[in-house]
Amino acid sequence: MIQPFLKKVAEDLYNRFGNQIGDTFVILPSRRACMYFRYYLAEIASKNLLAPEIMSMDDFIGKVCDYQIVDRVSLLFELYQTYKKFDKDEQHNLEKFIPLGGAMLNDFGMIDKNLNQKKAEELFEYLEEVKAMERWAQELGAPPELKENSTLKEYFAFWTYLRDTYKQFRKDLLARNSCYSGLAYRLVYDKLDNIFEEEQIHHIAFAGFNQLTVIEEDILKKLQNSGKATLYWDSDEFYLNNKRHEAGDYLRKFTKSWLKDISKFQHQSIENNPIEIDIIHVNNNVTQAKLVGDLISQTLEEIKAQNTQKTFLRSMNHTAVLLPDESLLQPLLHSLPYQNDFGVDLGKCVNITMGMSMQQNPIYDLIDAIFRMQENVKPDANDPDNFRIYHKDLLKIIQHPFVKFFGEFKEAHQKVQNSIQSENMIYISRKWLMEHSEIHPGYAVIFQYWEKDTSVAIEYFYQFIEYFSALFSEDTEALESQFLFQFYTTLKRLDDILQKNNEKISLRTFRQFVYELVKNVKVPFTGEPITPIQIMGMLESRTLDFENVIILSCNEGLLPQGKTTDSIIPFDLRVKNNMPTHQENDASFAYTFYRLFHQAKKITLIYTEPSGSTGGGEKSRFLNQIEEEFGYYNLQKGENRQVIFNQLQATEGPKGIICKQQLTMQLPEKGKQDRLVKKDDKIIELIRERLKKGVSPSAINMYIASPLNFFHRSVLRLDEITEIEEDLNHRTFGTLMHETIDELLKDSIGKQVDAQLLETIAKDEKLVNAVMESVISKKIGKIVSEQGKNFLLRRVAERLLQQFMLQQAESAAPFLLVDQESFYKHYIKVSIPFGEPVVLCISGKADRIDILNKEIRIVDYKTGNFNPAKLKVGNVTELFYEPEKEKIVQLLLYKYILIKNLKAGKIRNLPSDFNLNTYKVTSGFYFFRKMKSDFVKYALQDEPDDLNEFCEMTEGFLKDFVIDVMDPENPFTEKPSVFKHIKQE
Repeated sequence: MIQPFLKKVAEDLYNRFGNQIGDTFVILPSRRACMYFRYYLAEIASKNLLAPEIMSMDDFIGKVCDYQIVDRVSLLFELYQTYKKFDKDEQHNLEKFIPLGGAMLNDFGMIDKNLNQKKAEELFEYLEEVKAMERWAQELGAPPELKENSTLKEYFAFWTYLRDTYKQFRKDLLARNSCYSGLAYRLVYDKLDNIFEEEQIHHIAFAGFNQLTVIEEDILKKLQNSGKATLYWDSDEFYLNNKRHEAGDYLRKFTKSWLKDISKFQHQSIENNPIEIDIIHVNNNVTQAKLVGDLISQTLEEIKAQNTQKTFLRSMNHTAVLLPDESLLQPLLHSLPYQNDFGVDLGKCVNITMGMSMQQNPIYDLIDAIFRMQENVKPDANDPDNFRIYHKDLLKIIQHPFVKFFGEFKEAHQKVQNSIQSENMIYISRKWLMEHSEIHPGYAVIFQYWEKDTSVAIEYFYQFIEYFSALFSEDTEALESQFLFQFYTTLKRLDDILQKNNEKISLRTFRQFVYELVKNVKVPFTGEPITPIQIMGMLESRTLDFENVIILSCNEGLLPQGKTTDSIIPFDLRVKNNMPTHQENDASFAYTFYRLFHQAKKITLIYTEPSGSTGGGEKSRFLNQIEEEFGYYNLQKGENRQVIFNQLQATEGPKGIICKQQLTMQLPEKGKQDRLVKKDDKIIELIRERLKKGVSPSAINMYIASPLNFFHRSVLRLDEITEIEEDLNHRTFGTLMHETIDELLKDSIGKQVDAQLLETIAKDEKLVNAVMESVISKKIGKIVSEQGKNFLLRRVAERLLQQFMLQQAESAAPFLLVDQESFYKHYIKVSIPFGEPVVLCISGKADRIDILNKEIRIVDYKTGNFNPAKLKVGNVTELFYEPEKEKIVQLLLYKYILIKNLKAGKIRNLPSDFNLNTYKVTSGFYFFRKMKSDFVKYALQDEPDDLNEFCEMTEGFLKDFVIDVMDPENPFTEKPSVFKHIKQE
């Protein structure tokens, strides 16, 4: 059994003061440590007694300080008001001040904790001089002449404002008997001699501290010299006697300057107690969370096998899971083992000491989506209640799990989403939304317009909280209810401050405040506070000891945390004034890390691949350091994990076991298999039905390129996911051109189209514009074409259409417009060797059928480009093996359909002298990108001139297609079919 540090402190204090221990104060680094200390003291005393005051350092300062410590939101407003006494620039408003104000508050607190009043003033004077030197350096020695509107002038003036703001801010707060945390420490130090009498304190004990600010040092030093305080330190000779080891930096500094002999607090636990160290490399964050769940499961299985469940449940120091990256809490919770056959109640053996941040809960995402919606709302001047909402904002909200899955209107959400997507609505009016949502009560709450008014926004969120609080009524939704309560508390505090100060802020500023406040909101978990397995942050582990320690995210930037410092005071100036920098923070973090080795029997350190997505950098230097510092006898191979280092040279140091491993996942050995669908009787019947209903040339081309895609799209009719199209894609651009030409020429069907008509249309920009606008609104959807990329594409379409009309006037007019944008089809019966004959309907939509110079043409418009080589082929069979020549298949089949419909008399508007013996039948393209190419035809070398022979050839092509698609031994695959029944020459 380990002897925890806090238990030693409790024993020492109880032995010294006995039943009088109630007259003492015990100050510890964290509230978590206070809870453990109470348990240890109760265990040692084994009888009822009046417990001492046990609290964290911040709580102690707040208790004995005579001034009221003001909350951060109020401080930020007061600091802004003070700052504006010196900076009169109206453009420097609250919105611009918020990011700077937070850093100023941090710096003022840091200054007061490390510098007295005189040194603080010297700091600001020195800072002004440094900035003046920077200015002179920028001006290369020229006289400091700065224009009134110069940004440099504002920059250098700020450092003067900073000094004046600091002095006035402290003065104003103290005048109202208020202070901030850093100032409170200074005020307590000044009255330290009186607090024993005022608070009726007999003795104060400070235990487990390491990094101390100057004022904290002074407080401890003064109390120790008075003989009224006892200081307990937790240190190990392993790092304390090594002058280069950063974990002992602070204690070595204290012993040199003011701390008395601490030999009684030095132990040799690390050297004398063999530690098993497991260093595991994994690929990503999710994997390390899953690994922890597996490690806990293994622990519980071992306990069950040993039948030591009762002893385990009574343990307070069995396992600690530490999260340097607290965002891993949620994936870790989902990775914990289920309540199953371990023989223990997981709720009684696992405790989560850290709260979950509101930023990690879906409620934060919903609040963020609402703010974004408000930014993009388009108000309606004629009807303020019928504003329009941007589709992405709307869909993000109704697809949010709290909106989609709670309440009784789940189907209404899907109907709204389907309608928006099918109608391609970019902006949705509130009136339309309410009608199509079946008057969803939540929609009336969520989809309101704030009209750029912060007071309206605050009232909106009150309604928002009330509505969702009613939805989260089950015990399983307690966490969400707590987040809503915390959000309400935060919002109410901000609302009260705004009203108290009569402050009007913009929505942008309001959003900044909400985000700043919400990110600091944490909801604690309820459960047994003292359990064998504790999940906690790194700082919560201070003064606590565990037999087994698991630390995740052992990567640079997380362990230690790196050089992030929210300060406006330069690094060199902080060093000069003995103020903490990232170097001191690293030393403190190193101590927190190494003291976990004091009593541990096994430590598991997990790190991930360096990646921006994981939040950490490369492998932590702490891991490299302990590999050099700790010797070991041999490497141990972990179960289900692969040792990637077979042997390591032992180094001098304490003897233990180090195991370096990489977690490997057992992947299937089978190679990637092509997807395929076998043709059973049911699928054969589906194919037969599809062929009878009709297939287009495009569907046949799809089969030639990918039979499986043909099965999904044509046989099963599985459409692609409908996505709202904001920007005109190539398909919609083509549709716009086709439909506009159809509208412009629809009155000319059955008539001669001459050059004058085409030129008149081309020159009438208003007509082209109006028709295109009508096509966009009626046939394409709600695409916005008045601005941005779509506006440019629309202008391109207008210009192309005008050029096309002029080109037609020059090269094609006059021509008889027989028909346009009409569907035609033809049926043939195909005999197959696999069963009954198959009826095939081949169909297609003719963009235009016209007659020019005794030639009837079926025309297809193309907005894309073309390669002349892909419009040439030797014989029709080659088309099955050259999918890139799909355009030939299209024209070939269009010509065939036209011939068959002409023979059947289904083509109207033909001239009286029309006869297939005197008129030639052709098919081809007009390419809008290649107008100079004029009418482009395909080239098939073995194409017969006789129409009957042409139809026989084309029907042979269709029969080959039908036989291949109906072959039960030929499954649908991603790769093209080999058409095994075709005998190639």
